[in-house]
Amino acid sequence: MKCLCHLDSRGICVIHNITKSRLIPGSHTTTGFTGKTQWDLPRWDEKIPLTTLDINSEWMEIDPKIKPRPDEPVIHKKFVSNFFGTHLGATLNYLGVDTVIVMGATAGGCVRHSVMDSTGLGFKTIVPEGCVGDRTPGVIEWNIFDMEAKFCDVKTVDEVVEYLLGIDPSVYTKHARALDQK
Repeated sequence: MKCLCHLDSRGICVIHNITKSRLIPGSHTTTGFTGKTQWDLPRWDEKIPLTTLDINSEWMEIDPKIKPRPDEPVIHKKFVSNFFGTHLGATLNYLGVDTVIVMGATAGGCVRHSVMDSTGLGFKTIVPEGCVGDRTPGVIEWNIFDMEAKFCDVKTVDEVVEYLLGIDPSVYTKHARALDQK
Protein backbone atom coordinates (compact mmCIF):
# COMPACT_ATOMS: atom_id res chain seq x y z
CA MET A 1 0.00 0.00 0.00
CA LYS A 2 1.25 3.48 -0.80
CA CYS A 3 1.69 6.07 1.93
CA LEU A 4 -1.02 8.57 2.72
CA CYS A 5 -0.07 11.66 0.78
CA HIS A 6 -0.38 15.17 2.14
CA LEU A 7 -1.68 14.28 5.59
CA ASP A 8 -0.55 16.98 8.04
CA SER A 9 -0.33 15.07 11.30
CA ARG A 10 0.92 18.26 13.00
CA GLY A 11 -2.34 20.03 12.19
CA ILE A 12 -4.39 17.07 13.38
CA CYS A 13 -2.43 16.99 16.66
CA VAL A 14 -2.85 20.75 17.22
CA ILE A 15 -6.61 20.58 16.69
CA HIS A 16 -6.96 17.43 18.78
CA ASN A 17 -4.93 18.88 21.67
CA ILE A 18 -7.12 22.00 21.77
CA THR A 19 -10.35 19.98 21.88
CA LYS A 20 -8.80 17.71 24.51
CA SER A 21 -7.56 20.54 26.75
CA ARG A 22 -10.80 22.53 26.49
CA LEU A 23 -13.04 19.46 26.99
CA ILE A 24 -14.77 19.97 23.65
CA PRO A 25 -16.42 16.66 22.68
CA GLY A 26 -14.43 14.53 20.30
CA SER A 27 -14.49 11.00 19.00
CA HIS A 28 -12.19 8.68 17.13
CA THR A 29 -13.15 6.11 14.54
CA THR A 30 -11.44 3.11 13.08
CA THR A 31 -12.67 0.32 10.86
CA GLY A 32 -12.51 -3.17 12.29
CA PHE A 33 -14.25 -6.50 12.33
CA THR A 34 -14.52 -9.22 14.97
CA GLY A 35 -13.74 -12.89 15.21
CA LYS A 36 -12.35 -15.46 12.84
CA THR A 37 -15.49 -15.59 10.70
CA GLN A 38 -16.03 -11.80 10.84
CA TRP A 39 -19.80 -11.96 10.48
CA ASP A 40 -19.85 -8.21 11.00
CA LEU A 41 -17.91 -7.69 7.73
CA PRO A 42 -20.26 -6.20 5.08
CA ARG A 43 -20.06 -6.68 1.33
CA TRP A 44 -17.54 -3.84 1.24
CA ASP A 45 -14.98 -6.66 1.42
CA GLU A 46 -15.79 -7.61 -2.17
CA LYS A 47 -13.95 -4.46 -3.32
CA ILE A 48 -11.33 -4.00 -0.63
CA PRO A 49 -9.79 -6.97 1.24
CA LEU A 50 -10.84 -6.02 4.75
CA THR A 51 -10.45 -9.39 6.46
CA THR A 52 -7.07 -8.21 7.74
CA LEU A 53 -8.77 -5.47 9.77
CA ASP A 54 -9.27 -7.45 12.96
CA ILE A 55 -10.78 -5.10 15.54
CA ASN A 56 -8.10 -6.13 18.05
CA SER A 57 -5.16 -5.70 15.66
CA GLU A 58 -2.45 -3.12 16.36
CA TRP A 59 -3.29 -1.68 12.91
CA MET A 60 -6.66 -0.56 14.23
CA GLU A 61 -5.27 1.33 17.23
CA ILE A 62 -5.61 5.10 17.37
CA ASP A 63 -2.32 6.93 16.81
CA PRO A 64 -0.77 7.58 20.25
CA LYS A 65 -0.15 11.24 19.26
CA ILE A 66 -3.92 11.78 19.38
CA LYS A 67 -4.74 9.38 22.18
CA PRO A 68 -8.42 9.68 23.14
CA ARG A 69 -9.42 11.19 26.48
CA PRO A 70 -11.04 8.63 28.79
CA ASP A 71 -14.47 10.11 27.96
CA GLU A 72 -13.92 10.18 24.18
CA PRO A 73 -15.51 7.27 22.36
CA VAL A 74 -13.54 5.12 19.94
CA ILE A 75 -16.05 3.94 17.38
CA HIS A 76 -15.32 0.76 15.45
CA LYS A 77 -17.24 1.43 12.27
CA LYS A 78 -18.16 -1.26 9.79
CA PHE A 79 -18.43 0.84 6.66
CA VAL A 80 -17.05 4.02 5.12
CA SER A 81 -18.83 6.82 7.01
CA ASN A 82 -18.20 7.53 10.69
CA PHE A 83 -21.98 7.95 11.02
CA PHE A 84 -23.44 5.05 9.03
CA GLY A 85 -24.52 2.29 11.40
CA THR A 86 -22.88 3.92 14.44
CA HIS A 87 -24.10 5.91 17.43
CA LEU A 88 -21.96 8.97 16.57
CA GLY A 89 -24.80 11.24 15.37
CA ALA A 90 -26.97 10.46 18.39
CA THR A 91 -24.05 11.00 20.76
CA LEU A 92 -23.19 14.38 19.25
CA ASN A 93 -26.84 15.47 19.40
CA TYR A 94 -27.06 14.34 23.02
CA LEU A 95 -24.02 16.43 23.92
CA GLY A 96 -25.34 19.54 22.16
CA VAL A 97 -22.76 19.55 19.35
CA ASP A 98 -23.72 21.54 16.27
CA THR A 99 -20.43 21.52 14.33
CA VAL A 100 -18.30 18.55 13.28
CA ILE A 101 -14.65 18.80 12.25
CA VAL A 102 -13.61 15.87 10.05
CA MET A 103 -9.95 14.86 9.65
CA GLY A 104 -8.19 11.68 8.59
CA ALA A 105 -8.09 9.28 5.67
CA THR A 106 -9.19 8.72 3.01
CA ALA A 107 -10.37 11.78 1.09
CA GLY A 108 -12.38 9.84 -1.49
CA GLY A 109 -13.78 7.36 1.02
CA CYS A 110 -14.14 7.73 4.77
CA VAL A 111 -13.67 11.51 4.94
CA ARG A 112 -16.00 12.27 2.05
CA HIS A 113 -18.77 9.94 3.24
CA SER A 114 -18.46 11.20 6.83
CA VAL A 115 -18.69 14.81 5.60
CA MET A 116 -21.76 14.02 3.51
CA ASP A 117 -23.50 12.22 6.39
CA SER A 118 -22.53 14.91 8.90
CA THR A 119 -24.09 17.60 6.72
CA GLY A 120 -27.09 15.40 5.98
CA LEU A 121 -27.68 14.99 9.73
CA GLY A 122 -27.75 18.77 10.13
CA PHE A 123 -24.28 19.46 11.52
CA LYS A 124 -22.17 22.34 10.25
CA THR A 125 -19.14 20.50 8.91
CA ILE A 126 -15.54 21.70 8.65
CA VAL A 127 -12.52 20.03 7.05
CA PRO A 128 -9.15 21.54 8.03
CA GLU A 129 -6.77 21.98 5.10
CA GLY A 130 -3.97 19.45 5.08
CA CYS A 131 -5.68 17.19 7.62
CA VAL A 132 -6.99 14.73 5.04
CA GLY A 133 -4.92 12.06 3.33
CA ASP A 134 -5.30 9.56 0.55
CA ARG A 135 -3.11 7.28 -1.55
CA THR A 136 -3.15 9.63 -4.54
CA PRO A 137 -2.69 13.41 -4.25
CA GLY A 138 -5.15 14.28 -7.06
CA VAL A 139 -7.89 12.41 -5.22
CA ILE A 140 -7.39 14.66 -2.20
CA GLU A 141 -7.57 17.92 -4.14
CA TRP A 142 -10.61 16.90 -6.17
CA ASN A 143 -12.57 15.66 -3.16
CA ILE A 144 -11.68 18.70 -1.03
CA PHE A 145 -12.79 20.97 -3.90
CA ASP A 146 -16.04 19.07 -4.40
CA MET A 147 -16.84 18.69 -0.68
CA GLU A 148 -16.38 22.42 -0.13
CA ALA A 149 -18.61 23.17 -3.11
CA LYS A 150 -21.43 20.96 -1.78
CA PHE A 151 -21.14 19.84 1.84
CA CYS A 152 -18.65 21.59 4.11
CA ASP A 153 -16.34 24.50 4.77
CA VAL A 154 -12.65 23.92 4.20
CA LYS A 155 -10.62 26.06 6.61
CA THR A 156 -6.95 26.46 7.45
CA VAL A 157 -5.71 24.84 10.65
CA ASP A 158 -5.25 28.35 12.10
CA GLU A 159 -8.90 29.22 11.33
CA VAL A 160 -10.08 25.99 12.98
CA VAL A 161 -7.90 26.72 16.03
CA GLU A 162 -9.36 30.22 16.28
CA TYR A 163 -12.88 28.78 16.03
CA LEU A 164 -12.19 26.19 18.74
CA LEU A 165 -10.65 28.74 21.09
CA GLY A 166 -13.83 30.81 20.77
CA ILE A 167 -16.07 27.99 22.02
CA ASP A 168 -17.36 28.07 25.57
CA PRO A 169 -16.98 24.38 26.49
CA SER A 170 -19.62 24.68 29.20
CA VAL A 171 -22.28 24.44 26.48
CA TYR A 172 -21.52 20.73 26.12
CA THR A 173 -23.28 18.80 28.81
CA LYS A 174 -24.15 15.24 29.55
CA HIS A 175 -27.77 15.47 30.55
CA ALA A 176 -28.73 14.06 33.95
CA ARG A 177 -30.47 10.71 33.84
CA ALA A 178 -32.62 9.08 36.51
CA LEU A 179 -30.05 6.34 37.23
CA ASP A 180 -26.96 8.60 37.36
CA GLN A 181 -25.02 8.59 40.64
CA LYS A 182 -25.60 11.73 42.67
